[in-house]
Amino acid sequence: MDAKLIEKLVSEEIRSSYNFTRQGIVTSPGKFEGESIATLYYYDCMLNGVGCIFDVSTEESQAFSIDKKYVLLLESTSGFVSLEYFDFQEDAEKAESEYYNYDAE
Repeated sequence: MDAKLIEKLVSEEIRSSYNFTRQGIVTSPGKFEGESIATLYYYDCMLNGVGCIFDVSTEESQAFSIDKKYVLLLESTSGFVSLEYFDFQEDAEKAESEYYNYDAE
């Protein structure tokens, strides 16, 4: 993880609202507990209308140590949020469809 890039990408409001390990894992109780700071970043993007599947930019890859081309943000019916990582957009789209169809049953 690149602390300077994280500081650039993730707002101060988000960074100051949670406690993190040195590795950037959220330790604060709640919907992001145990997730990476990248999950908070992509959740914020999703709230701004970007969707749930994201192309990982070079800058995001460096900031969050992501070695895949796509991430999928998922929110469970109990409100917990997580990220899944994919090499191909089609795989992310399939996983999104399966996840939300499964939750609907």
